[in-house]
Amino acid sequence: MWAGSGQNLAFSATVFNLFNSQKTTSQVDGGEDPADDYQRPLSFQTPRYVQLGVSYDFSM
Repeated sequence: MWAGSGQNLAFSATVFNLFNSQKTTSQVDGGEDPADDYQRPLSFQTPRYVQLGVSYDFSM
C-alpha cells in the first residue's frame, strides 16, 4: 500500500500457466488420409505470462 492513501491504492498480479506446461488443446480427429494426420496436434496451451494490475479507489 501507498503511505497516506487511506488504503485506496491496490496492486495485483496474476500468473497464467504457472508451470509452463505445453499440453495439446486441439488435434486432428480425422481426414482423407488418417495415417498422415490422425491425432496430430493443432494447438497448444499459451506459454506462461503475468498480468499486473493497479487500482485506485477515488470514492470518499
